[in-house]
Amino acid sequence: MRKIVACLFCSVDGVVGEPAEWLAMSDDLAASVAARSASTDTILLGRATYEQFASQWPYQSGAMADFMNRTRKLVVSTSLDDACWQDTDLIDADSSIGEQLARLQRAPGNDILVLGSATLVQCLLRRAMIDELVLLVHPVIKGRGRRLFDEFTDHVPMRQIRCVTFSSGLVSLSYEMNSRGPSSPNQQTRPQTNAREDTIMHATTNRTTRELDHRVNDGLDVKLLWHSLTDRVSVAVEDQRTGEFFELDVDPEHALTAFYDPYAYANRGGTDHALAA
Repeated sequence: MRKIVACLFCSVDGVVGEPAEWLAMSDDLAASVAARSASTDTILLGRATYEQFASQWPYQSGAMADFMNRTRKLVVSTSLDDACWQDTDLIDADSSIGEQLARLQRAPGNDILVLGSATLVQCLLRRAMIDELVLLVHPVIKGRGRRLFDEFTDHVPMRQIRCVTFSSGLVSLSYEMNSRGPSSPNQQTRPQTNAREDTIMHATTNRTTRELDHRVNDGLDVKLLWHSLTDRVSVAVEDQRTGEFFELDVDPEHALTAFYDPYAYANRGGTDHALAA
């Protein structure tokens, strides 16, 4: 399965807009970018980033310009009618982005690199479709501007897999997404409960799925799943103590909540305060 890697420049206070205002390319940073490009054969862009890149890179030269100009590019947009930059195709955001990207990931090839494109990255993060997030943090405080995580309300654990400091003071932080740390040893066992009527529960069947994460704790075997055929996110739960086996359809924005506490999610809005905690 090919990885989707999102790479964004940002300030210390998390602003991701207009990095050209503060970005200074050093030799060691350029070498790191070249190494990343060697493992990439597809670039995924949002419309605004595409238009910015398409107005600049075709008129530049050098190794980075060659990579940007010659690598296959896919643009997610509902407003573009065509893409004139060489080796560029459009992905219609009105159709199922998840299904299209799932097919792309299953195809042979190297990493799929998302450059900039904050709106697209936010969309993919909400769908749990980013495998690695790379934040290139420049030593500057912007104070205002667009921040990548402003719209997120759920707790999203990540696992740091790399930290590199460059001569300019820029720090590259790489995180593996969809990973979970160990649960607290004090976590209490959840009693068996029934779901509310507005929660869809059914026996798990064989589907074309991508397993986003898996944990076993307190007698529960829990899997977070994305169903590529229907673009649906679900949490599959097996209670090893009772033998109960069910699946919850969840809103992607609340997937982590359901993953960590499926019984509380199934009984959300109920009167059992212990479950709702």
